[in-house]
Amino acid sequence: SSSSSSSSGKEPPTPKSGKGSKAPSPLATKKSLEKKLLVSLPSPQILKKCVGFGAKVLFEDKIRRVLQKISKFIATQQTSKLTLDVVWLSLSFFDSHAQFSLSIKDETTSYRSFSADCEIDGGSLRVKRFEEMSYKCVTFSTSEEFELFLRIHMKRLFGV
Repeated sequence: SSSSSSSSGKEPPTPKSGKGSKAPSPLATKKSLEKKLLVSLPSPQILKKCVGFGAKVLFEDKIRRVLQKISKFIATQQTSKLTLDVVWLSLSFFDSHAQFSLSIKDETTSYRSFSADCEIDGGSLRVKRFEEMSYKCVTFSTSEEFELFLRIHMKRLFGV
């Protein structure tokens, strides 16, 4: 009789999946699906473009100030006849990038010069140039780095 009492007790039902786990609730499945969708959706393009445009406008203003500063510095140098030429590509104000060419020449000699193509994209400046038969590309993230770069090259090429 003791063996019949132990077998007549209620046992927990065995899961039907065979793996020992319960199926997730529909609410949990919906939440995880929504989370996956939010993670996989790209951020709005309009927001990216607005941020890029704003960064370009602020950075372009700083670069223009550096170029004015270098131009004034060159004008104060009596020992050399350097000229700074900057030509901006006429793009729409609302473009997220700006381009210009930069040239520093010594008017007393025809062989000493510094030329570069420059592109502002968002908050960075890329300077591309040929030097001693090789292509160089440098990217700057601050206007101070760009100013130092120009001053180093003016010192190296022209001694000012």
